[in-house]
Amino acid sequence: MSATTYIYLYCVTQEPPQLARAGAVDAALYCLAGAGLYATVSNVPAHEFSAEQLENNFNDLAWLKHHVARHETTIEALMKATPVIPFKLATVFFNAANVQSFLEQYAGELTQKFMELRHKEEWGLKIYCAAEALQDSLLLESDVLRDLDQQIKAASPGKAYLLGKKKVEVLAVELEHGIGRYRAAFLERVEPLVCATKHLELQPRKATGRTDDMMLNAAFLVETAKVARFAALVDELAAAFAAKGFAFSSTGPWPPYNFCHLTER
Repeated sequence: MSATTYIYLYCVTQEPPQLARAGAVDAALYCLAGAGLYATVSNVPAHEFSAEQLENNFNDLAWLKHHVARHETTIEALMKATPVIPFKLATVFFNAANVQSFLEQYAGELTQKFMELRHKEEWGLKIYCAAEALQDSLLLESDVLRDLDQQIKAASPGKAYLLGKKKVEVLAVELEHGIGRYRAAFLERVEPLVCATKHLELQPRKATGRTDDMMLNAAFLVETAKVARFAALVDELAAAFAAKGFAFSSTGPWPPYNFCHLTER
């Protein structure tokens, strides 16, 4: 390999990877072995993946979209045949010796991660809330809001106006608290079926392209034997709470990005 290329790391496996599964995505894939582990890699241009250039590339949406798709599709193809520890986009090494040194240095921790992930899958769950629909439910559930409604009906126009403004403020607080209560209740139902939970950043409407608000974004590590029960529970919750303005979106299985971080990079 010339000095003009780096080695791009996709994932590590405990068995030789079936590279033909991902060949349609990246025909240049090959494997480097060390300490009984296998790294799926390819060569990439050093000028494109240098630290300085990557900062620019990550701001180039076309470049980012292309490489994210290649990275994720490659790993997802390989994980169909064997468990994987995926690495983040644009993890690169100077040469093969560096990759093998990495495998040897972290062999114990990588092996432990494989044990922790054995017979488990990562699933994502996003829950959205349509504020208007939930407000309608809260108006029926809240003693404070019902009392305010009665006061407004019996009040003079001036006082009714002031009480109406107070109702708007109270409703905003009730909505925030209500979302928190429902989020906690949903997690209480789901978490007995999962091994681990990772809360992820909530995405704004601009990112989701939806007209409702994301109120939960989480990744779950689920035993393969419990995946069907997990999926059935999500469907049950989605049906039970649709009228209150909640929408559920569960996806997976994914490479376990959220549950296999090494202590050091």
